[in-house]
Amino acid sequence: MSDPPPAAPARPRRARRILIRVAAVLGLVVVAAGVAVYLERDWPRRKVQSILAGELGADVSLGRLEVVSLDTFVLRDLAVREMVSQPWLERLAIARLEVHGSPLAFRQGRFESIAIDGLEARLANPEGREAPAAEAQEIHVGRLDLANGRVVLTGAGGETALAVKASIEGIGDAMRGSAELSGKDLPLAPAIAMALGPERFDAFRKASALDLDRPLENLDVAATLAEGGAVTVAVRSAGKLALRLPEPLEVPFPSVDASLAGPDDAGVRAFDVHAVAEGLADATVAGTLAADGTPTLERLDADVPGAAVLARAVA
Repeated sequence: MSDPPPAAPARPRRARRILIRVAAVLGLVVVAAGVAVYLERDWPRRKVQSILAGELGADVSLGRLEVVSLDTFVLRDLAVREMVSQPWLERLAIARLEVHGSPLAFRQGRFESIAIDGLEARLANPEGREAPAAEAQEIHVGRLDLANGRVVLTGAGGETALAVKASIEGIGDAMRGSAELSGKDLPLAPAIAMALGPERFDAFRKASALDLDRPLENLDVAATLAEGGAVTVAVRSAGKLALRLPEPLEVPFPSVDASLAGPDDAGVRAFDVHAVAEGLADATVAGTLAADGTPTLERLDADVPGAAVLARAVA
């Protein structure tokens, strides 16, 4: 009968345990070092986020900050909520914002250019909340380009969304540029409720013959701003508005062309508005706006060929 094999020495097992512990400690050190490096590298993003929150007086989150060069910076996944100075703005989200210029000039409100791609602005009636009085800060932007924008008007338990794009130069100086809004199948109630507020909207719904449950098929709005302050706006839609009358009636959405001249030496601006609801009405209003916004009506022309149609529907 042979003798049992000798027991394995304990030292190799202890050595393995020591190696495992050392490896674990080294792993923790590597992870800790990685976290430290990340936090240090993430410091600029957190700093910009903090500065924006302070400057805007809002809850701000910034997903990522990219330093492309000494004068080009990209902010990704920027979200702004509860901006005290903008009570109508419920939330602003920007997927990508590229800024060109000197960082020193940024703190002075001066930017060579800003390009925004992917914006959503959600607006809601502030219901009595007003922006606190504050000294307006001058902002100067050489050029602002907005692509893939979206404005959402919220109210009456729903929302009306419009696509928006814009290109503007000389903000804060001799501003000029253009903007376009468009949408399809647009609910009317949320937009009107946002503008009026809950109480006035309820009164409007009860008194109005407009069928607010019928969406507008399409809407296109184009606005241009010329150097000197002249503004033109064109509103077009092939959709119809439904009226709840004793005899239900559909009327064409009016096409509107409006212009506002730049101010004269006294700050007075001339305006002209021409609205046409095909086959129903054609009206022109013209006048002036004083420097304080007080309007003066100088001309009113109206032709209502559809008056008989409306009278029969109401009767």
